[in-house]
Amino acid sequence: NINMKIKLYCLKINENEIKTTDYKELGKFVRRNRKDIKEILYFSWEIPKNKLERALEYSIEELYELKKKGVTNAKEYS
Repeated sequence: NINMKIKLYCLKINENEIKTTDYKELGKFVRRNRKDIKEILYFSWEIPKNKLERALEYSIEELYELKKKGVTNAKEYS
């Protein structure tokens, strides 16, 4: 089903970032980067599964701005 949605977890701690669909991988990242946190940006976003590869090309900051604007279609990403 091309309309199937998946949850993309996006987390940036200081200068380290992760974009993943695996919640366990997210937890491992948090444990590795939890010391001396100065800056954090976290959000999750349900996106169409067929748009995942395109979404991963963006930085977490860019994805966050797209999400705030309500972008849901990869055609709007460019």
